[in-house]
Amino acid sequence: MIGRNYSRCWLPDICDPIWFDKINILKIFKNIYLPESENIKINTLKYEINFFIKKNNFSFVKNKNSASLIFDYDFEFSKEEYSIKYFNDRMFIYSKNNTGLIYAFFNLLKLIQLNYFNVSSKNFYIREKPQLKIRMLNHWDNVDGSIERGYSGNSIFFLKNKVHFNLNRIRDYSRLLSSIGINSLCVNNVNVTLSASFLITKEWLFQLYEIYSIFFEYNIKIFISINYKSPVIVGGLNTFDPLDKEVKLWWIKKVEEIYEYMPKFGGFVIKANSEGTSGPLDYGRNYVQGSEPIAYALNRFGGLLFWRCFVYNYKQNWRNRNIDRACSAYDHFNHLNGLFENNVILQIKHGPMDFQVREPVSPLLGSMSLTSQVMELQLTQEYTGQQIDLCWLFPYWKYILNFDTFYLGNGSTISKLLSGDLYKKNNKNYGITAVANIGDNFNWTGHDLAQSNLYSYGNLLWNLNITSNNVLSEWIQLTFGDNSIVLDNLKKIMLNSWETYENYTSPLGIGWMVNPVNHYGPNVDGYEYSNWGTYHYATKDGLGVNRTINGSNFVNQYFIKNKNIFNNFKTCPEELLLFFHHLSYNFLLKSNKTIIQHIYDTHFLGVDNVYGWINLWKSLETLIPFDIFINVKNRLKKQYLNSCEWRDQVNTYFFRKSGIKDRLNRKIYL
Repeated sequence: MIGRNYSRCWLPDICDPIWFDKINILKIFKNIYLPESENIKINTLKYEINFFIKKNNFSFVKNKNSASLIFDYDFEFSKEEYSIKYFNDRMFIYSKNNTGLIYAFFNLLKLIQLNYFNVSSKNFYIREKPQLKIRMLNHWDNVDGSIERGYSGNSIFFLKNKVHFNLNRIRDYSRLLSSIGINSLCVNNVNVTLSASFLITKEWLFQLYEIYSIFFEYNIKIFISINYKSPVIVGGLNTFDPLDKEVKLWWIKKVEEIYEYMPKFGGFVIKANSEGTSGPLDYGRNYVQGSEPIAYALNRFGGLLFWRCFVYNYKQNWRNRNIDRACSAYDHFNHLNGLFENNVILQIKHGPMDFQVREPVSPLLGSMSLTSQVMELQLTQEYTGQQIDLCWLFPYWKYILNFDTFYLGNGSTISKLLSGDLYKKNNKNYGITAVANIGDNFNWTGHDLAQSNLYSYGNLLWNLNITSNNVLSEWIQLTFGDNSIVLDNLKKIMLNSWETYENYTSPLGIGWMVNPVNHYGPNVDGYEYSNWGTYHYATKDGLGVNRTINGSNFVNQYFIKNKNIFNNFKTCPEELLLFFHHLSYNFLLKSNKTIIQHIYDTHFLGVDNVYGWINLWKSLETLIPFDIFINVKNRLKKQYLNSCEWRDQVNTYFFRKSGIKDRLNRKIYL
């Protein structure tokens, strides 16, 4: 990080003596062989080798037999698969193509940093390939340079309605993403502003080519979020009806134009008929009809169309308990199973609501056996502390991936769905996408420890079986080095940080008790009478939303086994109890605590945990780079104040509602 305008995150910084000493192990490889090719990715690989080991005295050679570090092809491998083998003082790296060779080089750097490979490794062999086909990030960047739900500064892509040509930073970002296996990226906000509608015009495409070309070098295809009304806004037509012949022709010509500028362009992301956006429903067309002309135009070039299933247009009424926003995505899309074009991928939020601290898995995931699907997560911490509060999200993602849909019997997990193993005969596109958490701050993520969410996300998509302990230990060591005290203390802080955030905010799956608009800090009734459908229905007797067959009937969207589990308060997982049931404050949990006592206890516990983190972090002052130490120290102070506010407001609110005292007689404000 010395002398740089932004941090290297988990990649080795060759200006830092800690990493130079480790990477210096590569000095044993004096002669390096690369396949003879003018392919741009081979040039990128050569660039990376020079970049990371340039202080070593080595040369590129044309004779494989004289090389000690050999990159070459094995055409029996799958598309992104690679192997690394060290034998008789020679390193052999194989892949089917240059994409795999680049992944392999970054993994070699990681193995060296983590001490998994060194000169004493007489024989060393690994072979890897990603479990997910689509490993994607959605940037919610606006063309004016702002970022919707951005908590790390401004966009690295856009500035004042132009492409922000800090190409060195774009290259370093590409390097970061490639090192964790990300292969797709959408550059702009799904909520497409009027100005952003013109990203698909020649003026913008000429500028976007620079970003596109750098990402392409690092195996990352770029996508653009588009306005469904583009034929009118951009094309000047008087209709955007997907069945209109002129509209169909316009999309064909527009996509042809895009691929002239960017031949390996990924495709589009669309949010339609949601939160006031235009879409096919404006003309009485369904989403299959709405997607067809765009999908057809893209399919000729191998492009993909991600159709977002967050569809909701202000039809809630807090007075009507039978209308439930949670039902929306399933109701809109489930009946269209098998009707979409092959290159249309439904982008489904992991839960039925909106990136809450915890909510059940969306019943739409897995319910459409003949339709491509990606699950949408959120790295940027809109409802989980906004990168002010520490919240390592990996345990929650594992919780989601382990959810059993039961669609093909026991073991029909979300992991198997998204890896393509659940409905493997259908040969569809599956994977995961997430709303990105980076901006132009020095440390990329505002909170230095929030870098862990991006690192963990990429590694999870590559290997769904990776454990919380392993991926967190990797990130800590790659970022801070081998000090065991740093490793132990950070694991104590971070492993339970999501659960701690849940403890001092949202009890038993209820969610949504946040300040409207900015979504940071408590406001228990902030959305209670809104049209957003995000209620807790607290009374003097109890709280929770009745989503059983006798309530909104949301449970009926799940496969029968899950329907029965969630419908019965005796079998419903307690962490989601109030999402599905309205229950008395005196309802007894399995812990032998009442709901009201659970609320009190968890909110006090959450604050105590954050206070403990502050002391653990203070003990690392001499072991952590000063700028990082101060950044985290200041954010933990803010988090402590925020947790206290949550504790006091939530506990006071429910004490006033219920009139039931805390059994431990702790301070609750009247």
